[in-house]
Amino acid sequence: MTASTLRRIGHPLRFACRNGIASRSSLTSAYWVHHSLQPPSSMLRRQMLLGQLPARGGHLQVCSAAVAMKDEAKYVGHPPQAHAEVRTAEPTAAAPALAAAPWMVVFLPAMLLPGSLADADYRWLFESLVGYGSVGMGVQGLVSWGIFVNPMLEAMPRIRREGTVGKLPLLPYSAMAAQGLVWITYGVLVNNPAIWTPNFVALVFGVYYWSVYSRFCPAGADWLPFTQRHHQVGFVATAALCAVSCTLLDATSAVTVLGLTGNVMTMAMFGGPLAAMRTVIKEKSTRAMPLGFTCIVNLNCNMWFFYAYFMLNDPYIYFQDGVGLLLTTVQLALFARYGIHR
Repeated sequence: MTASTLRRIGHPLRFACRNGIASRSSLTSAYWVHHSLQPPSSMLRRQMLLGQLPARGGHLQVCSAAVAMKDEAKYVGHPPQAHAEVRTAEPTAAAPALAAAPWMVVFLPAMLLPGSLADADYRWLFESLVGYGSVGMGVQGLVSWGIFVNPMLEAMPRIRREGTVGKLPLLPYSAMAAQGLVWITYGVLVNNPAIWTPNFVALVFGVYYWSVYSRFCPAGADWLPFTQRHHQVGFVATAALCAVSCTLLDATSAVTVLGLTGNVMTMAMFGGPLAAMRTVIKEKSTRAMPLGFTCIVNLNCNMWFFYAYFMLNDPYIYFQDGVGLLLTTVQLALFARYGIHR
């Protein structure tokens, strides 16, 4: 087998290991075959992750995301000592970020690369801390409950007590339901209960809060923003998008569409925190920002970013939570600067 042939069948990190071919941690410790088995240097490891397969001095150096060393094997084209068996895999539904951003391999150490903790012994904490059968939820899902339950303790009692929604917006509750539906569908498509289980809770609570809000909302209210009808049409359109993505698109395209949709919806929701931050800076008071809720959101973004970046290597999740983590960290810095409003 020639060097050019092995170059073609060796595959880079983007054809990685959710399909059971190899673990992401093994990608950075795979051995190169070249007269003796030697761990790769940092430069060679980076070449491996970028899919660059050099041949030196006429002797093959084989790197692959799925290198399986056999006890009694042979060098390729040399006396029997060792042999590298290379297997290929199809890309996963959510393409790893390194495929689009190979510069990360150059500037980040291996331990900070996306997916570097995919085989961590404590991954179960993020996927099956609580659950029943094949349905499970990790610590980040439990933290998300703090966000979903918060209106039950604050906004809903206030609405019932006053008999009106006042000027409270409907958007947080309608968006909770719509985003929950999107990420449920996304989680089912990527076959990850740790994603869809907590978002099922978001859908249920969002619909419940929406129903309570509607009961006490004045007819013709247009500050929600817009009107009730606009929110209803938006939710129906979201449900239709999820149904079409599942039935008419292939799995990869459906995951891409739903991942981008979820991120767009999240970015739109960040308008509220940004407006609150401008108000705090202008008034030099944190009256417009609730400390408890900010802390819960910050912790939630921390947990989901860690799980999605280091274990899943799923940019559709870790991008939005990275932005949320940045915004809530700035909000906490404003609390440190201006104090807690009482």
